[in-house]
Amino acid sequence: MIARFKAGFGRSTVAKALVAALVGTAAVFGISTPAQASNCPTPQTVGGWALPKGAYICQLGYSTVMYDGRIHVFLVGTDWTIYHTWQTARSAPFVNHWTSLGGKGISEVKAYESTYLSRKILEVNVQGTDGNWWCKDYNYRVVGGWWPSQTGWRRCNF
Repeated sequence: MIARFKAGFGRSTVAKALVAALVGTAAVFGISTPAQASNCPTPQTVGGWALPKGAYICQLGYSTVMYDGRIHVFLVGTDWTIYHTWQTARSAPFVNHWTSLGGKGISEVKAYESTYLSRKILEVNVQGTDGNWWCKDYNYRVVGGWWPSQTGWRRCNF
């Protein structure tokens, strides 16, 4: 189909049409590019324990929360993706990497412990590039842990 389309128009016309279609599609789905922001190196330590090296969007900061007796740290990376690291056990070092939780955020990541069906869970919220708030939760008793998935998010109900 593209070959037939290209036959009737010049390459620059095709390129312009494709760009216009992509931009139009992005606008319909609320996809936007975040404004320019400064990058900061991750803090060297949190709670006296060394963090894995990385970088985040300075203006958005990072969040820490105590869950299951361990410190968890969340931030928006320089690619606007949400990342997480955690202590391997109580009073122990952090894992040696940042794990992607997927999604794209334009706000500080909010993380807190809450209760769901009498179980303690770790709830995480962030404002997406579409302006909506997105949520996920973790309950360490669940294999894989994250709901709806490791990199999936659901719209918040608040």
